Amino acid sequence: MKLKKSFLLCLLLWSWSVTLSGQNVFFNEIDQLNPDLCVELAAGPGEDLTGWSVTTYNDVGVALDTVSLTGVPPSTTTPSGFNIIEVDIVLLTPTSGGMSLVDDNDNLIQFISYTDELVAVDGPAGGQTSENIGTQTANGNSLQLQGVGFEYGDFTWGIPGDANCGAVNDDQDFLALSALPVELLYFRAIPASEVIELEWATASEIDHAFFSLERSADGVNFIELESFSASANSYELKTYQYRDASPLANANYYRLRQEDLDGRITYSETVVVVFEPSISIISIYPNPVKDELKVRLPDSDQTTEIVLYNLIGQEQYRNYLPASQAVEVILDLQSIPNGTYLLQITNGDYRHQQQIVKGK
Repeated sequence: MKLKKSFLLCLLLWSWSVTLSGQNVFFNEIDQLNPDLCVELAAGPGEDLTGWSVTTYNDVGVALDTVSLTGVPPSTTTPSGFNIIEVDIVLLTPTSGGMSLVDDNDNLIQFISYTDELVAVDGPAGGQTSENIGTQTANGNSLQLQGVGFEYGDFTWGIPGDANCGAVNDDQDFLALSALPVELLYFRAIPASEVIELEWATASEIDHAFFSLERSADGVNFIELESFSASANSYELKTYQYRDASPLANANYYRLRQEDLDGRITYSETVVVVFEPSISIISIYPNPVKDELKVRLPDSDQTTEIVLYNLIGQEQYRNYLPASQAVEVILDLQSIPNGTYLLQITNGDYRHQQQIVKGK
């Protein structure tokens, strides 16, 4: 049926730059031997630890003490916005043990141990095997994360010379999130009936001014279709949608132009959709309808199915039309009660839906 053939050639799932979707609340330093025992966390910018908790474990995996992180103030805030937080908790088994980190939805975020690997018997990590972060070698030093990055996976556990609880660790640097203005989770273009639906989502937006959605016929010369304002800073999932109601015949190239508050401009990669418009348009009339609904269909080289459903999905009418040239079909709706219905026309991979109102 020459209604429309649309082919999605490219659907890209990518990050604008380095992805920051990993763990950004984590244990950052453990001092298990010094007189002033220490448990320290690092929390990324905007992270609210209300409802979070830390539970300690002994050397055989039994849960001991749980401390709430609600209202615990940071000891240090780095220039990049990470908070360094000391947890007031007693390590009852300082030579060997572990601890878990749980978020406000009771999800186990982290289960670590020092000296030996543990399998938790009970508590929030029950049944889980710990990540063994190493063994502290002497009083005065501590187990610390070292490295450069944004999230737990960017760092490695080491044993520096000096314990440093409440401050950024030796040989550790938290990069500024502002270096990555937008974390784009996906950008896609989807053919739908006679339009193209575009949608994208971001996991974070830092110093972000706006998006411009642009289209091109050749992939080189772009024009703006729409501009989308943004919250300057967001650390939550944000979704965007746009309907291109007048796509170009053949190739449609789409990209996002992202501008920061400081005027810096970044472009997404390009998605392309090949769009072949209808040779003729489906006509459905009159609507509202009293007794007879007329449906005019374009040329078809396949069987066409016409089905009418009520709003709870019950079938009210069905008809099959063989392959033919353009044809007008009359649907007799006299026996159908007044109300609102959904008319669905299917031909091969093509599907058209339209709401129909039957009245007196």
